[in-house]
Amino acid sequence: MPTTRGRPVAGRRGLRPRGGHLRRRVFQRWRSVDHRRSGVYTAVAATASGSNREYVNSLGADEFVDYREQRFETSVAPVHAVIDTVGGTVQQRSLDVLKRDGVLVALPADVPDEVKAEAERRGKRTRYFSVEPNADALTKISRLVADGRVRPTVSSVYPLAEARAAHEEGRAGHVRGKLVLDATTVAS
Repeated sequence: MPTTRGRPVAGRRGLRPRGGHLRRRVFQRWRSVDHRRSGVYTAVAATASGSNREYVNSLGADEFVDYREQRFETSVAPVHAVIDTVGGTVQQRSLDVLKRDGVLVALPADVPDEVKAEAERRGKRTRYFSVEPNADALTKISRLVADGRVRPTVSSVYPLAEARAAHEEGRAGHVRGKLVLDATTVAS
């Protein structure tokens, strides 16, 4: 079986049950998995820097917003869900693009109380999404990768001894794909 470096936990965010004909408009701060392969159609508006337009579109974005040129809250029509991988002040602004009863899903950290309260006042919901490892799901993801149905993007691979450098790169932001720590390398 091929290695699952950089894929398992991140891939679980994209693993969804097959079936149904759900049509939803989703605004994602960064798109990493093409969910349309799951059998559920989701129209996706995504934002990234202009230099990533081709990459984000290749992942299946239906609309693209260059956050350096446009404010997403004035460029994106109302959506059912916002998947926020950025956090911070972006979460408050994201409420402006949500339809009533829409949901803001935060991946990097829980939604602050003031954003939760504002969402509730506007008839919108917030959720924090965290991934718990699961052997069966990880095996399914490994098969999807091996079959070429999921194409993960690995930004950089660091030996375990350089975990601090990997952490610093991740905190600096603007990483395309996943940062991987290789625990099989031995420090010299």
